[in-house]
Amino acid sequence: MDEFHDREVNITIQRYHWKTCNTGNPSSTIYGSWDAYVNRGIVTIRSTILIPVECTTVITSSMEVPKEAEVHPKNFKIALHPNFPDQEVAIGGTLSTEGRTKLCSLLKKNLDIFSWQPSDMTGVPRSVAEHRLNIREGYSLVRQKKKGQASERSKAIQVEVQKLVEAGIIREVYYHDWLSNPVMVKNHDGSWRMCVDFTDVNKACPQDCYLLLEIDWKVESLCGYPFKCFLDAYKGYHQIQMAELDEEKMAFHTSQGVYCYTKMPFGLKNTGATYQRLVDNAFDSQVGRNMEVYVDDLVIKSHMEEEMIRDINETFQTLRRINMKLNPKEFTLGAIKQMLFYNSLPHGQSKRSKTSIGSWLV
Repeated sequence: MDEFHDREVNITIQRYHWKTCNTGNPSSTIYGSWDAYVNRGIVTIRSTILIPVECTTVITSSMEVPKEAEVHPKNFKIALHPNFPDQEVAIGGTLSTEGRTKLCSLLKKNLDIFSWQPSDMTGVPRSVAEHRLNIREGYSLVRQKKKGQASERSKAIQVEVQKLVEAGIIREVYYHDWLSNPVMVKNHDGSWRMCVDFTDVNKACPQDCYLLLEIDWKVESLCGYPFKCFLDAYKGYHQIQMAELDEEKMAFHTSQGVYCYTKMPFGLKNTGATYQRLVDNAFDSQVGRNMEVYVDDLVIKSHMEEEMIRDINETFQTLRRINMKLNPKEFTLGAIKQMLFYNSLPHGQSKRSKTSIGSWLV
């Protein structure tokens, strides 16, 4: 790093536009990342926030550069519901004492916005949104043959089916035209997640052409807002009901019998478009002003603490109107996400990862 000691370096940081292969596109998003060759390898200077300027100045010194430098205190967690002390929400550590007090008071007045247990999730009214298959007329019905499951997977399916029945997400069905098989996927923590192979049903459904904006534009629109609140809908897709005539077309095999979805499942065609249409319509007056939404990722953006309290309260009123519930465990309020990372990697090595809209700003 001797080359950069006690020097001020002007660095132009731009986004490479993969469609046009043009790094000079003035409308491209600007990212806080820069690589430089030095005697001992490659130095990468990277920021986790987007920089809304054409150039940035990096000042270096003879001091040792930390691997990771945080410029704000860590978030802290607080339990809101006395009956569910294990379900905590995260609150930004940079908020003032008065701001934290007001925020906690607001949250405790709106406990009904959260789904503390599956039975609290009653679903978005059909008058607001519901998912329809719109299967093409004359398309042949497909009944998949029942596939055997290993003992461990079969037990996991039984447990998951019981949970979904109690939550009102699935119900038993006796007469069915379409029939699919469950597919078990192992999570990173070793637990099982149940999906359903809707391949045949999806082939019979036309494509919903409702457009989803590129996530880059959503992330860029958060620039300049110091306070951000990240919201996560509880079992997001399952809060939207299936059209009653389409419920039994979602039937699938289990060792306990045949069940079908009454709420919108994952893995079904056009579910993303249905969800995006719902949040676009529900938050139409807020998107771009104090909020951004991308499918099931909701981010409140504010300039000041007082604004943040008002924006959260406005969002809660909208959520209550459409009866959408939030997951308290995936809830971060008032976080000022402005961390700068300095990494020195050996020559020829690089580090890349896929991120969501929330983790882009972490």
